[in-house]
Amino acid sequence: MQAAVERQQNRLRIALDALQKPLCLVDEGGRMTDANAAFLHMFPGLTVGSHISSWTDHTQLTQLLAARAQDEVVTFPDGWTCRVRCHSNPIDNGVIAVFNELTNQDTAQRELERISSQDSLTGLLNRDAFHHDLENALKVGETPFFVVVVDVVAFKTVNTTLGLTAGDELLRAVGERLSAIAGPGGRVARLAGDEFGLIVRGENAVRAPERFGRVIVQDFARRPVTIIGRPLAVRIAVGVVPDLQPGSGLDVQTVMRDCEIALATAKKSASDPFCVYAPEIQKEHQNRQDIERDLREALARGEFELHFQPFVDVKRGCVSGFEALVRWNSPTRGRVSPGVFIPIMEETGLIVPLGLFVLRDACRQAAHWPEGLTLSINLSPRQFEGGDIVADVRQSLAETRLDPKRLQLEVTESLFLSDGDRVLTVLNALRGLGVAMSMDDFGTGYSSLGYLSRFPFDKIKIDQSFVRDLDRKENMAIVRAVLGLGASMKLAVIAEGVETAEQMRVLQEEGCDEMQGYLFSRPRPAGDLPKMLVDIKEGFQQGRFGREVNVIPMLRSV
Repeated sequence: MQAAVERQQNRLRIALDALQKPLCLVDEGGRMTDANAAFLHMFPGLTVGSHISSWTDHTQLTQLLAARAQDEVVTFPDGWTCRVRCHSNPIDNGVIAVFNELTNQDTAQRELERISSQDSLTGLLNRDAFHHDLENALKVGETPFFVVVVDVVAFKTVNTTLGLTAGDELLRAVGERLSAIAGPGGRVARLAGDEFGLIVRGENAVRAPERFGRVIVQDFARRPVTIIGRPLAVRIAVGVVPDLQPGSGLDVQTVMRDCEIALATAKKSASDPFCVYAPEIQKEHQNRQDIERDLREALARGEFELHFQPFVDVKRGCVSGFEALVRWNSPTRGRVSPGVFIPIMEETGLIVPLGLFVLRDACRQAAHWPEGLTLSINLSPRQFEGGDIVADVRQSLAETRLDPKRLQLEVTESLFLSDGDRVLTVLNALRGLGVAMSMDDFGTGYSSLGYLSRFPFDKIKIDQSFVRDLDRKENMAIVRAVLGLGASMKLAVIAEGVETAEQMRVLQEEGCDEMQGYLFSRPRPAGDLPKMLVDIKEGFQQGRFGREVNVIPMLRSV
């Protein structure tokens, strides 16, 4: 009987070894009970009877057997790619692992899957593959993880100024940098345009999200990216969703929504473009979306109105013009500060239709003012991007019959950051209509002087941040420099934010004759314009602003 059993075992051994497919049997405790010659040849150093925990040179194989991989294509360190299938072994409640070499059809299918999951430009995962990996991590993963989204700020500027080839090179360089930071275990994808995503696993995933995100921000801040042979400083924004647990019930859509909320919050901060998602951020985001919805409805319902703040000629003691400022009186929110709704309208592009309303309505009202009064209107950079601001101004002047010489358009230096040459072309076209051009917030940017030399502005406005603290030597030095520059270039200069008689006195002694600020009047509705004219005239006559002047009478009444 023993001889018969031995013969049977020999037959089975010959049959197993005759199989070209590597095969092994592992019992419930993790001990390898048998293996054929092909398996032992493929994984040298392993012996029957050893425990998989001792296979330190074959960790990938250990993970597959421990997870009882049912159908997984893997590539081992020696480059051999195969399909691993683990079948149940009811004898010892273990597994029988079979390693099948891929057929040509399998290889073709695998290549097709690789191509369909890969971003063609960067070679990273694409959006669909990233979502698939995220879904698996949320449902069947074994360790905590976090998700990072990265946005290349002002990427469109690179495409515009350096060309599409440079833009593509930048995206590839960013992808390579992120892959290096993520390491071999990270999953990096290009989600869309200039946005990337990372899935980061590991034992420290619960504690590492903020540190990991800041490493990305600091890496790009410290090391420029080489594009078309020259270094380029790249600013990025990073949003992180931390503490993701497999089996928590979260879905891909929810996680990616939270990622976008964190990223949007990060992009708002120029000094620290980084944000870790928290529930309170979701509330703030929802509130912002509610305001955006109300703003769209407000435009349709005509809830915006114009207020006007006077420009004052302190030398003559009279109002020289008015600046049109938009106000929102919401039926549900009440009066909403421009500091709240203007940034949202800038970000969403709603500032374009709002700006057109301001232009048309302000011109319509100014056409009925005394001829000595000018109208000043602020233009947003977004109005230069969408629509035709030159045509809008031309049509508004024609419809209202306002003299172009009485219209002054204010722009800020940020207007030039995207495409300075194109902006200068538009400004020259506006100047050709006969309107005056003014640079607002002068001195707060980094290249105001450069733009003054390239475009002949008619007026520059001293920013209120300098006027507010005239007792500081550096602020006084800047004010003097701006006034000297205006005199040498024959540019009118106006100081905004004048709130005290002492500020008015100092500015006037330095040669500034036109001012704006709460000392004279806050922005008020159009119906208050006659009262403002009278109040300011009487204020100078009575010395209420610090000194008496001989007031020049208006040409005609309002």
